[in-house]
Amino acid sequence: MTHKSFILTILVCAALLAACNLSAVPGATLPAPTQPVQTQVLTPISTDTLPPVVTATSAPTAVPTAGTTAVPTATLTAAPTSVPTKAPTAVPTKAPTVAPTAAPTTIPGTISRFASGSDVTLTQVRMFSMTEGWGVGRNTALDPADEHVLRTTDGGATWRDVTPAQARGAGSTADGPSLQAEPFFLDAARAWVGFWPQPGSGVNANKIWYTVDGGQTWKTSAALSQGSGSPEFFAPGPATFLPDGKTGWLVVHAGVGMNHDYIFVFNTTDGGANWNLKVDPMDPNKGNIMSCYKSGLGFADASKGWLAGSCNGVAAGVLLFKTADSGATWSAVSLPAPSQAPNILTAGDEACGLQPPLFVSAKDAYLSMTCDNFTQTPATSRTWIYVTADAGATWTPRIAPASKGNFHFLDASQGWFVGDGKIFKTANGGQTWATLTTVTWVGAQPEFVSASAGWAVAFSGQAPNVKYALVASANGGVSWALIKTKVK
Repeated sequence: MTHKSFILTILVCAALLAACNLSAVPGATLPAPTQPVQTQVLTPISTDTLPPVVTATSAPTAVPTAGTTAVPTATLTAAPTSVPTKAPTAVPTKAPTVAPTAAPTTIPGTISRFASGSDVTLTQVRMFSMTEGWGVGRNTALDPADEHVLRTTDGGATWRDVTPAQARGAGSTADGPSLQAEPFFLDAARAWVGFWPQPGSGVNANKIWYTVDGGQTWKTSAALSQGSGSPEFFAPGPATFLPDGKTGWLVVHAGVGMNHDYIFVFNTTDGGANWNLKVDPMDPNKGNIMSCYKSGLGFADASKGWLAGSCNGVAAGVLLFKTADSGATWSAVSLPAPSQAPNILTAGDEACGLQPPLFVSAKDAYLSMTCDNFTQTPATSRTWIYVTADAGATWTPRIAPASKGNFHFLDASQGWFVGDGKIFKTANGGQTWATLTTVTWVGAQPEFVSASAGWAVAFSGQAPNVKYALVASANGGVSWALIKTKVK
């Protein structure tokens, strides 16, 4: 199994032991992630075929108000051979210069870049304009051990392998590669990547790679401190950065046991060249954030941030901490209960998990909470999106349009949600949602760069037999085209 699955498996086993005196039934766990991008709230469908493309006859002219149930007519069709070409209304700032046509000579012992013309399966995508974006992908025939970092300049039709010269992994398991990429993509030029090794891989992962020119060149950070003890393992990720590209934070997982996820927290103020240790898991004064699985960090500014996660049903409520001193100290946060379920955060029969907040401006952010109730047959799930307009001083819950899924917000108003076999859109910050169309796949983090142009990594099947496909939309998510991804 992957290192992340290993962590969650240990935490779940510990949770079952610790939960004997709670009302949650055995097995009350959040789904183990299979991908680095918000996988806790995704629900793969049962088919093992590649996701079909869905094409709608027309796009709705406006987002309906609450209570609207009409869905645009849709039919399944063969995938078109071309990629949508409609340009977004705005293009991000300065793009990197033209990339070299040939990959540099591979350094012995490091990850070999895929040759031009190779097929590649994208498992993560982050787009910044109609043409430019980043991805993480694999070709198990060419390299079963490692995830690769990729970049596109033509809307995802082709991808250039820009993987840094990281020491390669030692093989793969049924659940995936032995070395997983943990990226943070800030814009079309700047990115940071840590590599998460599986236990026993022998890979030293105590440095972070960073680039400011779209992956043409990479540098490594100074070695990350391993604190005052000897961690069980050292698995970087995830990281997050402010828009300045200088100020960022990093979580490194270091050990598990009895529903604990021991982590280091680092901070950088020089763009990732050096990382300052903020939280040492061996420091007894920092023990309050060591319980339960951590899904990631989100920061509003250089001081205020949040750490989110899940306790797998061992305790009522959610795992959410905040800092006001750039990550040095943390205190627990109590979220308001949703009006639809006033007791959901105090009852012992719900396993609730949070994803870290997504900031779309200095004050506006969203975070999702999914609660699974395993005392019911069959088990039920509900998701809420918490919204803030004051940089996290207050949070307001809004019911999601599906029981589970993933969202993306373009700004404080426009957003999309993929879940329960449907794609939804909001024009008022999640107060109401319109159903755009139905699909037979689940989108792992939809990405929109304008009101019309979007992408998603669609997948189907159950781990370890999950199949992926990159799909794109040029009409705001109403219809989607399959992109057959190759290395340029």
